[in-house]
Amino acid sequence: MKNIIEYFYKIDINQIKYKNNKYYIFSNNNYYIFEKCKSKVDMLALKETQKYENFHKIIYNFRGELITNFENNNYILFQITTKKENKLVDFNDIKSIFSLRVFSNVSPYKWDILWSKKIDNFENYITKKNKMFKFREYYDYFIGLGENAIQYYQFAKNYTLEYGITYSRIKKNFELYDLYDPLNVTISSPVKGIAEYIKEAFFNDSPIDIINIESLNLNYQESVLLISRLLFPTYFFDIFHNGKEENKEYIEKIINYSLLYEKYLKKIFKTIKKKYSYIPSITWLQTNQP
Repeated sequence: MKNIIEYFYKIDINQIKYKNNKYYIFSNNNYYIFEKCKSKVDMLALKETQKYENFHKIIYNFRGELITNFENNNYILFQITTKKENKLVDFNDIKSIFSLRVFSNVSPYKWDILWSKKIDNFENYITKKNKMFKFREYYDYFIGLGENAIQYYQFAKNYTLEYGITYSRIKKNFELYDLYDPLNVTISSPVKGIAEYIKEAFFNDSPIDIINIESLNLNYQESVLLISRLLFPTYFFDIFHNGKEENKEYIEKIINYSLLYEKYLKKIFKTIKKKYSYIPSITWLQTNQP
């Protein structure tokens, strides 16, 4: 791969290292990442990141092309421009991205449609694989949570919603270089990445303090979106979508944490309700019962 990169980008590589499906390159006192693209690149998101510091900068190949094809795979070269040392991300890192708002011609959010498809696909899946499932009796619970989220999301659909740089998922091993990777970014409500990070942190034994969530100073519409997004159990449906249903230990952990997560959601909802007393209610979130 070293020869391919040097040929297409006319740089002399002093050092190259392969880690987490990316090539990390040191050349002439500069650091680069040569990364395989997903099947479809979000060009709008990619270009928006180039307006902000810290995000990796696109390097075009000698043909002036964004994408370099090699052995039927597409790659993009980025220069690492952030001055921050690479580390695992924390809430403050995620929060720093939250303020990057985008006013572009983008499609409206369709979370409810996407969530409905996830639920339908899951129901079809468990119907076809009826043989198992050690935890089958719990699955209706997660389907119910998903339907709650879809219902609650309807309260936000009539509002004019803002768009920003955000993430579809933020995993526990996310590093700063992943956070500033333009290929990880999507354009949607900034709440999306925040909510997914909150869920990921909770189910990996590092729940975000309510005070930190308050510090986001969400407006009313964002608060409605946050509640709906936290209700939807992406942490559960992703297991099956990614073909990891054999990971029964993790499924069992999620089930065991469910009541704790409900209590956590109630605390968040109560905090938001203090600020916006007129926010739509969910009966079970307002009870003191576990």
